[in-house]
Amino acid sequence: MPRPKNPDATSVSSVVLIQKHFLFNISTHPCLTSLSLLCIILDSGICKVTYEPDNFRNNLLYLPVGAILSIVWLGIGFEIIEPLIRINPLILAALGAPLIYNGSVSITEQFIFPNNKIVYGPCPACENETRVYFGGILGVEGFDDVASVKCKKCKAVINVQKKSLRASTLPKDE
Repeated sequence: MPRPKNPDATSVSSVVLIQKHFLFNISTHPCLTSLSLLCIILDSGICKVTYEPDNFRNNLLYLPVGAILSIVWLGIGFEIIEPLIRINPLILAALGAPLIYNGSVSITEQFIFPNNKIVYGPCPACENETRVYFGGILGVEGFDDVASVKCKKCKAVINVQKKSLRASTLPKDE
């Protein structure tokens, strides 16, 4: 379906957009400066988008504990095993990889970052990329089910749900 030349025109009351095998009714709204953002607008004027999990940043949370456990494993391995048998450090690291992995995951998820989840997506009002962290950090409680964050660009309040990754914002009062 061709895009309208001016999506902000007042003569356009609604546009039907078929994307990702779904049919959405998109009304004219300030968040529709471009139709690259898939924005579902209900009759109430609430703009919603779906965020995605940020697996790269979520996996980086395990890096500090993994590095510490790797150094401890190699240090203990050289102190205990080296006097008996000479083993290449790469083989020693490969033998300890499952223990290091499981240890870093369990320590990180239980003590340092419990219930961690990092998501990202566009701001429903201005399309600026926003990241949200769900969970706690070292015993300090963070967002649990719904996160309310402000967009750095347009200062709109964005509510993000942890389970559905649905982000919504109320329209600005005119």
